[in-house]
Amino acid sequence: MNYNKFLSVKLTRLIISLCILISLNSCDKKDKKTYNDEINYSDFNYYKIINTKNRESSTDQLIELEIYGTTKENMFVNQVKSFLKTDVDIDSLNSHFYTLKFNEYKPLNYKGYIDIVYGKEKVIDIEFKVITSTNNEKEEILSFKSIDSNRVNFNFINVDSKNPIKGVLCIKIESELIVEEGEEKIVGYYFEYMFVDTKKFTNNSFIEEYKNKK
Repeated sequence: MNYNKFLSVKLTRLIISLCILISLNSCDKKDKKTYNDEINYSDFNYYKIINTKNRESSTDQLIELEIYGTTKENMFVNQVKSFLKTDVDIDSLNSHFYTLKFNEYKPLNYKGYIDIVYGKEKVIDIEFKVITSTNNEKEEILSFKSIDSNRVNFNFINVDSKNPIKGVLCIKIESELIVEEGEEKIVGYYFEYMFVDTKKFTNNSFIEEYKNKK
C-alpha cells in the first residue's frame, strides 16, 4: 500500500472511531438500559449487533454504523454508510458495507448473493466463508468465491434455521506498491473483512479470528 493510501485508511478509521464515541454518548437512557439488559456479559462468545445514525461533527454528514459488541468496552465497527447532503442517497465513495439477499427455496436450503461496496477501493475478489450445521449437528465451514466482481453468490444447506447465516467476507483489495529502484509501480493487494449475520445476537466464531485484522 502506498503512503497516501495508508494515511487515507488511517484517517478513515480515526473518523469511524470518533463516530462510535459520538454514537455512544448520544444514546438516550432507554437505549443504554436496553443494551445492558439484553447482553449476557458472562458469555463473551455472543455479540450484539446495533445500528446507529449520527452526524460527523466537522462536515455534518450523516453516517450510519453497524457495531458489534459484547460490552461498551469491547466494540468494533463492521459496516459504514455515509450519506450525501440529501440524507437519503449513499455516498458510496466513503462507505463500506454489504447488501445480503437470500431465500429458503426449500426447507433448510439457502440461496442468494452478497454485493460489496468498499469505498474508492478496487475489489479484486471476495471469499465468503459461512458456518453451517449438518444433521449430526457438526459444524462445517463452506467457502464461496467471486473473481473480478463485487458480488458473491452462495447456495448451501444449514439445519440451524434459527441463525441460517453466520459468516465472514474476506475482501481482496488492489493496492499499488512502489519499488524504490526506478519508481516502478507494481500492483499488490491487501485484505479487509466484514462479518455477515442474520440475527442481532450472534456467536459467529469468525469474529475472534478476524476482528483484530479489520
